[in-house]
Amino acid sequence: MPPNQDFSIEALLSAPSRSPGVPSHDGKFALYGVTTHSFGDNGGILREVRMMDLETETSVQISDDDSVHDARWIPGNNDVAYLRSCPDGKTELIMVLGNEKHVIAKFEAPVRSLKLHRLEDGRVVIMVVGLVGPDGSLFNEKSTVSKSTGRIFDTINVRNWNVMYKAQRYSLWYTTMELQDGQWKIGGQLLNLLPDSVLEPTGVYAPEDPGPNFDISEAGVTFATKEVATSRSTVLDFSRPYYIALQSFDHPPHSAPQEIQLPPGMGVGDASNFKFSPDGSRIGFIHSESTTCGGGHLLVAATNSLESIDVLRQIGLDTSGDNFDPPIAFEFADSHDNVLFLSEQRGHTKCTIGLSDGAIVKTLPPAGPTWSFSPNMVTEIDIAGDEDHPIHCFVLRPDKFDETKTYPWVLMIHGGPVSAWADAWNPRPNITGSTGYGLAHAKRKLKV
Repeated sequence: MPPNQDFSIEALLSAPSRSPGVPSHDGKFALYGVTTHSFGDNGGILREVRMMDLETETSVQISDDDSVHDARWIPGNNDVAYLRSCPDGKTELIMVLGNEKHVIAKFEAPVRSLKLHRLEDGRVVIMVVGLVGPDGSLFNEKSTVSKSTGRIFDTINVRNWNVMYKAQRYSLWYTTMELQDGQWKIGGQLLNLLPDSVLEPTGVYAPEDPGPNFDISEAGVTFATKEVATSRSTVLDFSRPYYIALQSFDHPPHSAPQEIQLPPGMGVGDASNFKFSPDGSRIGFIHSESTTCGGGHLLVAATNSLESIDVLRQIGLDTSGDNFDPPIAFEFADSHDNVLFLSEQRGHTKCTIGLSDGAIVKTLPPAGPTWSFSPNMVTEIDIAGDEDHPIHCFVLRPDKFDETKTYPWVLMIHGGPVSAWADAWNPRPNITGSTGYGLAHAKRKLKV
């Protein structure tokens, strides 16, 4: 890094933070967000939505409005859609076509986690997460007058992460839009996917976007859910996979959601990362049993049977072995028979394709304008830990490191047993408990 750069807390926090870039359908552009913190009398937080031309590496700002969220590519073209939260609690759906922006819908309540899916007739399904009011319609807390700010909870479940449970349940809401004469037109009001139900999508209270917990196909929706009455009681509940068939995305559901069956002998746990196969005939998701340490099973079920199979066991992998690194995410490839899944391996991300292992994929940040990072600054070492188990570490040294000199250093420790710190610019050892080093390594953290 430059010798005259002030390596202070303020300098580190004010360095722009960029979200992963999402490529357009033709691979020519990337959509991403940038968050920048500034200090001083005029300090604040700047949140931007930006688009980069991947050929010229030029970037343009789409929005710097702090109330904008959930920017998405419209499937099949290079138009962009995003949601904007209004002061009155309502939510605008805004389309970006070139240099023009158009509000095509204003929903009557807060909604988020926008997901879009292109139908065979060219229309696009819109799906969001929102609260359900007493009459079954979208619920807007800001339009409701309360005589008190107090809440009474009848169970021990008062909050999830740092968010208080709502008195209302969340649901998935959907409608369609269509391109007419060069302009996107909304198909109608949002419809409740789970009317007259006790089911609530999972992940709605977690800090992460619950979008990976549901997916859309031509003929239905798959999602992870919990029963509100159970998940907010004194009984520990886990998420379950569901599928609901739809005859049309312009009308309410004609049937009740159906639970996807787990393979025989597989215990309860949490389901995530839901995906439909390209033809919509299969549903894939990752199921983590409650009795395992960071272990996940890649399950796939046919929509006409809803009986899932363990893909990794089927292809002969020993998913219970001490050296097994469970999948953390996956994608269907060109058909429902081919799957690509990601797993952690010694701080890196490993991609496995079909029945054969792929190469370890490493994504190192380019040299930044502030700190001048480069790949040759990053090294890896192993040190002896508890009972001489090897502990993998990433080491980040200054760009002009001199082995004859002494430097101050910072030790950042990861605990576990869930997740791991991957290859990034921070010096980071992984002590016993991180994922990506086999199941035995994670189990030692919990002494199981």
